[in-house]
Amino acid sequence: MDPLGSNIDAHTRGSDLLRILPRVNEEVNEEWISDKSRHAFDGLKKQRLTIPMSRKDDGSFAELTWEEALALAAEKLSSCSGDEIQGKIGKFNSIETLMAYKDLMNKMNCDNLDVRSNAAYFNADFRNQYLMNSRVSGIDETDLLILVGCNPKLENPVLNARIKKAVMVNGLEVVVIGSAPDLPYNYLHLGNSTDTLKALAEGTHPYSDKLKEADLPMLMVSSLTLERSDSKAIMNYVNKLQDGTNLISAEDQWNGFNVLHNNSG
Repeated sequence: MDPLGSNIDAHTRGSDLLRILPRVNEEVNEEWISDKSRHAFDGLKKQRLTIPMSRKDDGSFAELTWEEALALAAEKLSSCSGDEIQGKIGKFNSIETLMAYKDLMNKMNCDNLDVRSNAAYFNADFRNQYLMNSRVSGIDETDLLILVGCNPKLENPVLNARIKKAVMVNGLEVVVIGSAPDLPYNYLHLGNSTDTLKALAEGTHPYSDKLKEADLPMLMVSSLTLERSDSKAIMNYVNKLQDGTNLISAEDQWNGFNVLHNNSG
């Protein structure tokens, strides 16, 4: 239920999923999972559509058989030209489903396809531009964590618990650029605009010297922030932070640049 890749055990009886428990993995989720993951199985039983339904003129719904539903859909689609059709499919589908859906739309001469409404900006030419390069365990090693447009408490609670442990046990210093979230540990709020990030990248910010002194600094930018119209500039400033700092260090085999995704990969 989150992009952390938390290890789980699924307990079943027959075809029923009874509960979801964490599986210990010290490199990822330790012994924790989020409440969303723990209680996700409830959604498999309650308020789910199990049969096709069509809307009546009065707003109510009538049940259909699968044959009736497919025949009705085929009739509606065949009565439209490709330019009059717009296709949208959920981002959690498998590659095979996405490809079959695209083939169906193309066969109807429709190229108006979309899989997500807000796409984050990534430079797909380089894998390190969209990965969690430091890995989750890197939080235990870093001495300075910079959160750019992140609220890990809401976006990834298990990861946030690991940050909190590092603050309490290792004395990790946390810095936030963006809106000031309600986090369960102390942090330094540098500002809430891209100007703050720009000044830090150019070395003119009062905190620049502190960043340069950090042994293994880590930066985490939210994929939600990269959906903004100025996301390309944000990424440019983030990449410029590598100059004169240890954000990326070949000697220490350290890459402190990380993207906090909000969807499972």
